[in-house]
Amino acid sequence: MPSTTTIHTTRRSTSSQGSRSRWLLSLAVAALLQVLRNYDKVKNVVHGIAHITGGGVTENLPRVLPDGVDAEIRLDAWPRGPLFELIGELATGVDDHELHRMLNMGIGMVAMVGADREDAFFEAVTEKPVLLGEVVPGDGTVHMVGEA
Repeated sequence: MPSTTTIHTTRRSTSSQGSRSRWLLSLAVAALLQVLRNYDKVKNVVHGIAHITGGGVTENLPRVLPDGVDAEIRLDAWPRGPLFELIGELATGVDDHELHRMLNMGIGMVAMVGADREDAFFEAVTEKPVLLGEVVPGDGTVHMVGEA
């Protein structure tokens, strides 16, 4: 099973509001394309993209996972920003796993990229990607592993 790389993504809206959904999807796609230096280089590299909103990685990433796989996200893969440190300090009694479920913890989008295509992906994006974890056999669940 290939490991994955993360950064920016978007997901298709399932809203029944027709034109508004298409407009929102267009905005999301336009934002994603701004991150990519060369869409032609990346279109055959990215297997899935998830926009990380309320619910964090654990509730948004499963929407793009193919059948038969889980995602293992390493909590130590990216630095927690100062705002999230403050929230963690003020939210006494809330553990790191719950903070990651409730918030995006600084991850706005996640792209699933085959391990054999990471270099092409890194060359095609304008922002510095962070390797968050990998895809493993499973049932569509996101597992947050390790310590932040």
